[in-house]
Amino acid sequence: MTSQPPSPNPFADTTSVSPVAPAEGTPNNSTTGREAYNIVSDTVVGMNIRKSDNLFQLKVILACVLIGVPLGAVAGALLSDSNNRLVGALGGGLGLGFAGVVLGLFGSGIYLMIYRAIRHLKGKHD
Repeated sequence: MTSQPPSPNPFADTTSVSPVAPAEGTPNNSTTGREAYNIVSDTVVGMNIRKSDNLFQLKVILACVLIGVPLGAVAGALLSDSNNRLVGALGGGLGLGFAGVVLGLFGSGIYLMIYRAIRHLKGKHD
């Protein structure tokens, strides 16, 4: 038996490709694991684990609750009849307190969403 020379691979790519620099603002090979997680959690899905962002949301929610509870209590007491002022104050305080939680949560979340999007567009993925 005679051996035949190997045939050339028809799928081999013989063209040379020049390296292309990554676009500005795109992650490169020096991205750390934490930065990569922050990029994915800020742009796709995931929990925000930044301590500063979570403390910011806590402060905004507490401020909204601390404003809402007294306002609701005063409004509930003033709008109820003289026999049910305590019930009106409790109901109004709890109602606007809960509204403060919801408003603070969504307001600070929307602010952080816009803030982080602008930071990512500038290439800062802290």
